[in-house]
Amino acid sequence: MCRTLKAVIAVALIFLMTPKNRCSGARYTSSVKKFQCQNQSRDIVIPGTPNITMGTTYCEDYIFDEKKMGKVVRLFVEDFSHQFDLKYLDIWSMLRGLHIEVSIIPRVVTAAYDMSGTLIKSVPVSGLALSKSEIWVEVKTNQIWATSQSVMNHQSIINQ
Repeated sequence: MCRTLKAVIAVALIFLMTPKNRCSGARYTSSVKKFQCQNQSRDIVIPGTPNITMGTTYCEDYIFDEKKMGKVVRLFVEDFSHQFDLKYLDIWSMLRGLHIEVSIIPRVVTAAYDMSGTLIKSVPVSGLALSKSEIWVEVKTNQIWATSQSVMNHQSIINQ
């Protein structure tokens, strides 16, 4: 159950961290930022979680904003609790000490099965359960966007 939960959170993080295009006057900031470990520790504790940490695969890489990641994990826990009729605190307990490794550089697994059970070799993945206490999530390049430019583009379309 615990390993399945962590695999599900890897996939959920990918979708929840993807910025959505919105047409409003509000200012949005990217969910992704450049990270260099020379300036700080490679591991960051995600706020509002039971010692869930996030770190990059490489010293120079991209990482999700830790406050936004905290919101995403909390949303995931709430939804998972509701969907599977599990106690909220039990899910937090299962996730305690989880490490989320992220990287802009994609991973490829040697083999996997598709939905119909067909074996596929050299499969690119965007999320992966590495162990009981560690998952890996790809930071998609389409998640890096200039927010003010995006809002300006939407405003110019609306004004035409």
